[in-house]
Amino acid sequence: MKNNLKSTLAIVVLFAAIAIFILTGAAGWLVNTIAGRTAAAATQEVDPAAAAAEVGMEALGNVDYEAGIDAWLEKLCAVSTADGCEMFTDMSADKVAENMETYKTDQTCTATALKAVSVEENSQIWILEYSATGWEEVTSELVAVAVERGEDGVWKFDMILPVPQDALVELLTPTPAPQK
Repeated sequence: MKNNLKSTLAIVVLFAAIAIFILTGAAGWLVNTIAGRTAAAATQEVDPAAAAAEVGMEALGNVDYEAGIDAWLEKLCAVSTADGCEMFTDMSADKVAENMETYKTDQTCTATALKAVSVEENSQIWILEYSATGWEEVTSELVAVAVERGEDGVWKFDMILPVPQDALVELLTPTPAPQK
């Protein structure tokens, strides 16, 4: 009877050890799976062309009254193509300087890239959503922005394209697949 009890106890301990091993392995797998998914979701890669579009739009819209027009142009040109810098200098600098004197305050702008609507090897067009405060309150406006990749491989802000809001909204709206 003593041997029988020892055998039964050994089998119970063995099964308990196997159950614990399986449960801890399953729990570990579950934790790693959940943590892996969370980490993957948190580390989505940022598209460098989208980032250039956002940074460019924000450089165009962020104006530091105290720093002045030259500082605004310097920041904008640092993230823009040479053609973009020349265009903004020629077409926007006087209006920005005038607004600085009129409002005597800063303007801030935030932009978020929503969708690439044209993708070429060295140029892309992105639809951005932006908001601005300070001079004029602009909330959730859409704008089409062109970016170009330079010979150094770096994406730069090039220009804002004159596309009406309703056309941009249409570009963002998914179209249903044709029915068969």
